[in-house]
Amino acid sequence: MKCPNCDYEFAGGQTCPNCRVDIALFTKTAAISDALYNKGLDRARVSDLTGAIGFLSKSIGFNKNNISARNLIGLCYYEIGYIGDALRHWVISNSILKEKNPARRYIDDVQKDEKTLKRLSDAVTMYNQALYYLKQKSDDMAIIQLKKAVELNPRFVDAYNMLSLCYLIQRNKEKAMDTIERALSIDVNNPVALNYFEQVFGRKQRGEAAARPARVPSGTPRPQPSYTMPKLQPKDNRIFGGGFRFGEILAFLVGAACIAILLFTLYVPARIKVKDAEIATVSAQKAAADQNAANAAADYNRQLTDKDTAYGDLQAKYNELQAQADVLALSEKIGRAETQAASSDFQGAADTLATIDAMSLGQDQAVRYASVRKTAWKALVAQYLADGVGQYESSEFDAAKTALGKAVSYIDGVDPADADAPKVYYYLGLTSEKLKEVAEALGYYQTVVDNYPNSEQSHSAQSKVDKLSAG
Repeated sequence: MKCPNCDYEFAGGQTCPNCRVDIALFTKTAAISDALYNKGLDRARVSDLTGAIGFLSKSIGFNKNNISARNLIGLCYYEIGYIGDALRHWVISNSILKEKNPARRYIDDVQKDEKTLKRLSDAVTMYNQALYYLKQKSDDMAIIQLKKAVELNPRFVDAYNMLSLCYLIQRNKEKAMDTIERALSIDVNNPVALNYFEQVFGRKQRGEAAARPARVPSGTPRPQPSYTMPKLQPKDNRIFGGGFRFGEILAFLVGAACIAILLFTLYVPARIKVKDAEIATVSAQKAAADQNAANAAADYNRQLTDKDTAYGDLQAKYNELQAQADVLALSEKIGRAETQAASSDFQGAADTLATIDAMSLGQDQAVRYASVRKTAWKALVAQYLADGVGQYESSEFDAAKTALGKAVSYIDGVDPADADAPKVYYYLGLTSEKLKEVAEALGYYQTVVDNYPNSEQSHSAQSKVDKLSAG
């Protein structure tokens, strides 16, 4: 059996003996992350970049080492003009996997093209300046900056959205619609652009706009709106043709008036009844359509609530799994320190323990931590004391002071009754005295006198203190 986390092969079991990972738990979270990645990929393929980023962010939340999800979310951010966010995800991806990772190529392509980077940076600067102008209610100046920004970065969705807002403030719906369409051509379900679309057309359907993958190259003509104004037929402005007499005209007018009266008396009431019936039918159909729309909205809200609940459950499960993973990681570190101490690698054990936050340990872990810490630190004090004494006796005073200083750093973990502790400070005093560091030597001797009055070195240390103080 091979561990899916570290590729370590072992006979079997629920936990990997090498990295201490729960195999079933790790596999389940990885599967959830892959499923969310697939949904994000489907959204990205139809240029729904906002939806894709949402799913990919959740995918990374379940498995921060999902290279495919990190690379794809970087591409999505790059497509909408978020270059900084794109680079951040690619750098993390490259740090996780060094070999055969396309993220390295993405980073190189962006960083090598200094002109493009400068252009994109200038676009962001102009966008921020436009935002300042807009807050000052100077929408004309904001429009100038935003036009320059989208010229430098034709895929800057936020700049298109702010430009649409400026046009809506100026009640220029034609220009607003053009910039809204440009934003939606890059990100078909961008919520800000869709909100502006509804402000222009109400709840009019966008037709095929949401289904088509929008890839509009810079410089191509914009598509025309799907609606056209009806063409008005030219009216005939002639009033009378030549050759008519006044009497004939008068007779014609009188006859037309009589026919009109007859039609009004016989035909119009019947037509009014028919129209009233049609109005009643249309009103009933409208009421039914309104009810259907209300039912559909209620059903959609229920589905949305169910999805939010499901996501909340997944998030809670993820948090639980993360807490379990943290506990396993701490146990793995303590186990490693125990193994190192058992093999007499006391310095390695101490270094491993230094990476553990003792305040986050459970009761059982704290007992194991304290035991291995006591063993390792006691051994290190004895080891560095022996090195320091040997070097002192060989007149290697600088080296002796270094070794004894290392011993001091581990004395806190040693029983105060241990004979090594006062001996370390006493030899530090002797070494400092040899190095003509009288003040330091006096401090070390005084530590022996104050903290270890019953030790073998206490009397000699007091003599040294008296001699140095007098001299």
